[in-house]
Amino acid sequence: MTVAGPIPPADMGITLVHEHILVDFIGPDSTGYHRWNRQEVIEKALPYLEEVRSLGLSTFVDAFIWTHAQAGTTEGRIKAAGMSAWISLDNINHGQLDAYLGYLQEMKSGGLFNRVLISHDSGWYSAGEKDGGTFRGYTVIFREFLPLLRQNGFSEQEINRLLAENPAQAFTIHSIKSSNP
Repeated sequence: MTVAGPIPPADMGITLVHEHILVDFIGPDSTGYHRWNRQEVIEKALPYLEEVRSLGLSTFVDAFIWTHAQAGTTEGRIKAAGMSAWISLDNINHGQLDAYLGYLQEMKSGGLFNRVLISHDSGWYSAGEKDGGTFRGYTVIFREFLPLLRQNGFSEQEINRLLAENPAQAFTIHSIKSSNP
């Protein structure tokens, strides 16, 4: 389900996972619309969303996947992906691109590139902070990281797998047939 209604996973197009528009860490018993002005959030976030849309993004989501897997070990990521977990490498940002390139090369060489998702883990209109705090945009992947991948031998087909095919697969519901009658 999307904010615009249901869409088939195949129609998601280029997708970023684990991004944010608004966060409020005050706690579930205290948060609510009284903590922020909806129009201020829209005014803050919309230019970033429009900018990344102009770069080809169709969908972004926040989902239950092994997020921030870059904080784990290579062995842990490979083991989890080998057990069909989705590995989300989040917080791709300036100054860290070579490390993320290495993570993707490891997953690719391990034959598990088809289990990887990436995100900036960006946005973060912070309720209660002046002007919503510092809002980090969604363009580093498109403007800096994809060129680095291309320079290091990743094909357009692999980039499409990373940004469109893998997210579509991650959000496809697969039925599991029971052996019990």
